Amino acid sequence: MDTYFNKLRGLASAAVSAVQGRIARDYDFSLNENPQGNSGHWALHKAKRRGAQPQQGVTSSEATVWVFDKQRLNRQLLGNGQREKLLAQLSNEASQLTRLRHPLVLRVVEPLEDARGYLMFVTEPVECTLEDLLDDNQELEQLEVQMGLLQVVRALRFLHGDAQLVHGALEPQCILIASSGDWKLCGLGRSSDHSFDYLLPTHIQHAMDYSAPELVLDGKRGAAGDVFSVGCMAMSGLAGITMACRGDSAQYQRQLGRLTDSVDKLPAGAQSGVRGMLTRNAAQRISLEQIEGCGLFGGDLIETLQRLEALVEMPRDQQAAFVGRLVQVLPRFSERVQRRRLLPLLLGLTTDPLLQTPALRCVLLISESLEPAQFSARVMPALTPLIGQQLPAQTTKVVLASMPLLQRKAGSAFSNRFLPILTAALSNSDSTVVDHALQVLPQVTSKLTPSDVRDKVLPPLQQIYSRARVLALKLRALEALRSMVELLDRTTIVDKILPLLQRTKSRDPAITMAMLAMYEQIGVGHLDRQQIATEVMPVLWTHAVDRQLQLPQFDRFMQVIQKLSKRIENEHRRVLEENYRPEQHSFDENVAGNKAGSPLSVDAGWAWDAPASEALPQQKQQHSALSDTRVEADFASGSAVDVLGSHGKEFADFTIPPPKQSVVSPLPSIAQQPMRLQAASHSQNRGGAVKLSGGDGPLRFGSTTTPALPGSSANGSHANSRAFEGFGSMSAPLTPSSANTKATSRSSQKHTGGKAANLGDFDPFA
Repeated sequence: MDTYFNKLRGLASAAVSAVQGRIARDYDFSLNENPQGNSGHWALHKAKRRGAQPQQGVTSSEATVWVFDKQRLNRQLLGNGQREKLLAQLSNEASQLTRLRHPLVLRVVEPLEDARGYLMFVTEPVECTLEDLLDDNQELEQLEVQMGLLQVVRALRFLHGDAQLVHGALEPQCILIASSGDWKLCGLGRSSDHSFDYLLPTHIQHAMDYSAPELVLDGKRGAAGDVFSVGCMAMSGLAGITMACRGDSAQYQRQLGRLTDSVDKLPAGAQSGVRGMLTRNAAQRISLEQIEGCGLFGGDLIETLQRLEALVEMPRDQQAAFVGRLVQVLPRFSERVQRRRLLPLLLGLTTDPLLQTPALRCVLLISESLEPAQFSARVMPALTPLIGQQLPAQTTKVVLASMPLLQRKAGSAFSNRFLPILTAALSNSDSTVVDHALQVLPQVTSKLTPSDVRDKVLPPLQQIYSRARVLALKLRALEALRSMVELLDRTTIVDKILPLLQRTKSRDPAITMAMLAMYEQIGVGHLDRQQIATEVMPVLWTHAVDRQLQLPQFDRFMQVIQKLSKRIENEHRRVLEENYRPEQHSFDENVAGNKAGSPLSVDAGWAWDAPASEALPQQKQQHSALSDTRVEADFASGSAVDVLGSHGKEFADFTIPPPKQSVVSPLPSIAQQPMRLQAASHSQNRGGAVKLSGGDGPLRFGSTTTPALPGSSANGSHANSRAFEGFGSMSAPLTPSSANTKATSRSSQKHTGGKAANLGDFDPFA
């Protein structure tokens, strides 16, 4: 497929190169492609001027190239005289258009050029002919036809008066619809010919259906004939009635009577004027001046359009008043008329400082009905110059109010074309402009890119929140900040948003509750547990106890605090459970060299330090294993280990002298920070406590299991059949308890569900 298209492009380039003319070099178009339409004998091709820069509304590169292929003359079997006459008409048409200058006469950009078998010239861009609209059965609105015919009448008045020319061949093919919606006159090739040529073949002469009877039947040409042609186009455009003569003069006479009898089918206001145009006697027809004043062009809407076109002729104060009222009349116009007739006129007013604000309001209202592609092609080029300008406050407010519309229509171009207007409004010295910008910001931030929010919108918003002294502005700034949180990364939130909120000095309940909503949104989805605990919770508690809060507001604070606290608890618990890895540790048997006062450290994922009061003699070691946690400890005689059952019964005592060297835990010592212990329950004993006694007295720690000891009934296995939770912590260093507190400590132990409570000097479960 690509090869096929490349071949077509090659053929097109070859055809253009063969022409070797100025137009072929300066304009990009293809003679091998189907033309966009035809006007008489000319084929119309869309073209772009190479190297041209875009201008307002329509790019200056856009144009229409009119091409006549001379090879058609051979195919149409014309004689030499007929061929020369046709070429003369075509040349005269291009020459007349080049010479004439009027807003409603088609403007020539490049004059006629005869280049290797082609006649061509270039005009302003056109969309189609009136004949194309009628043939395609496109329903033309009455107002559109009225305005178009009025423009044709004005062009004819110029032609008859200033140019001293009679068109003589006026038909729908000679009316070009410009991109601005204007109806423009062309087809002046027969303006110097004063007869109807029956010798030319029917398919190459102008249509008899729109010609005046004096021209067709009597061979007389005059200005009144152009008036008759306008009447025929009015019947075709407003009632769909056209003479179908097919070049037969007899048929023409029959169709003429039917045409005049059908005037009653027109709207009531138009009947009188059209009947005056279609009078058989040329001397009795109304003039062009009378046509403009007849009922055909009556009505307040068409009057509004006429005044808008003639706006430059009004005094400046009347111009501003008229355009200001136009926004109220605008909804009465159809969308088609708005797009094709009003929009081009209004876009031209956006550069006038006096009319800019009301014109923009109308343009943006019309843009609601435009497709994004139409908006980008027609409206955006006209609005782009507004970027970077110091716009009046009212103009800025109009644009701000339409920011959601501009975002929908402009698509990806919004960030570069219209977002600068919004960010500039956030820094405006007029607080009312800032307020409008803050109101519209939450409506557009959701579709901005994170980089745009972080780099373009957030900085001015921070300034507003920090410096605002008006409560309403501060609240709107908070709402705008909330709307963009979902687009900010965690680093930006921690580095910019949280400090901004923490520096808030206002204690107004409205500000406080807005901050609470912000903290809740940030805490739930954007911060980790450590950041919530250290950056958010202290601030929430500070605001929660403020005396200005009402009870419902305080309750709301408690809900958020509890929600975030629960999240901290759940996440931290999960982390601890995932990181808990029981390991096997044993003491070295060689402990004989320890001095008195050495600390005893046992590491089972937790640790404690116990001072010893006497030197360690060489004594027999006895072994005890905490089977369920897979922790083993070798104890030497000299200190006592009491294993207590659920009811406080002493199962065994072991005297363990302090070790010569301390076995240091890889975790922080329990004497310096709280630790947590979890042990499993033995199948035979669901609760218990272990006491380690030093020379100065007993040291206690809680446990939910009875260890399996040598010689006891629980010594059969190191494995337990089920698990039982028990947690404890200690926040102060261990100190030996006196010997006389032993009984008190034991009696104070309470076991509920396998958990130990109040175990004296050292209670890991407190």
